[in-house]
Amino acid sequence: MLYANSFGPASTPVVKIGGINAIVSFVGLSALGEFQFNVVVPSTLSNGDQLVTATYGGSSTQAGTLLTVQH
Repeated sequence: MLYANSFGPASTPVVKIGGINAIVSFVGLSALGEFQFNVVVPSTLSNGDQLVTATYGGSSTQAGTLLTVQH
């Protein structure tokens, strides 16, 4: 679980898709205790399932989360 203060994260999380840093365009509280990250998917990714990770304050999202990319 990623943790941030009640007003939102103090800094931007690092989001990687397929091992490539994604641009984080928005981070905000979408429900009590639930944060939404809007990211730009890197255009250099190949088609198929890509591993997604988000890291913030030393914590990371669960392992094995995938995003299917189709150009």
